[in-house]
Amino acid sequence: MLLDIETKTAIFQRRLFFCMILTSKSSAYSGIILLYMENKKIVFGVVGLAIVALLGGAGVSWYLDRQEYPSAVIVNGDFPKDGTVLKVDGEIVCLERRDGAKSDECVYGLKADDGNLYKLWSISSEYLLSGKVTSGKRAHVEGPFYIFRNDPYEAPGKINADVFESLDATPPPGKGALEGKVSVGPVCPVEREGEPCNIPAEVYTSREVLVFTPDKKSLMARAHLDTEGKYRFELDPGTYVVELAPSGIDRSGDLPKTIVIEAGKSQTFDFSVDTGIR
Repeated sequence: MLLDIETKTAIFQRRLFFCMILTSKSSAYSGIILLYMENKKIVFGVVGLAIVALLGGAGVSWYLDRQEYPSAVIVNGDFPKDGTVLKVDGEIVCLERRDGAKSDECVYGLKADDGNLYKLWSISSEYLLSGKVTSGKRAHVEGPFYIFRNDPYEAPGKINADVFESLDATPPPGKGALEGKVSVGPVCPVEREGEPCNIPAEVYTSREVLVFTPDKKSLMARAHLDTEGKYRFELDPGTYVVELAPSGIDRSGDLPKTIVIEAGKSQTFDFSVDTGIR
């Protein structure tokens, strides 16, 4: 976050006075100093003074934290208070970084129907490995909401996803779908006749399907395969390139694959992965 000169000067002044406060003998005296600092803006007020007087250094630390980066609290909506339990529907998205840096990593967020953008937090590994948490899909999420300060991603708040329900159905208006099944093998170095190789679920769930823009410079969506090797994305109409996230010596003669998505329609793309086991 870029701060102007006046803001930087104010922060420096607060920190200087903070050092003075820590050496003072009285918490009440600390409150008087801070009140003097803010008397032109009348920002601190009686409540702030009471907190400082009661909590001393801890109260001052709270106040400075609240004032140093005020614009980091609300970015794109009016948010509930910390700890409020939310029940919201929306589309799962990959969050953008505030500094504009690009990454293959997808930090999941929810573009909720209430108009706000939330970061999804504490998602069960069961959901992640099932393929239900996939950008482009719709989901119902329930859990307590907490405001972020100085988080690197474009979401000023997070939801601890105690409840996560996929709302898969037909693509929402204006969206198209891409789905398919991936065959992975060989899995067992030696297979005896009449003793088929048992494929553990991890063979599928440990692999990820990636969806890029045609120039492969921007990752649009990613998802782990489910326990049966299936995947599904809901995407805006357009042209995309399908790839597999690097894993060991995997390779596929079917990839990369260019796919065209149309609104209201579903595309199926099945492909095979050679594990290299011989």
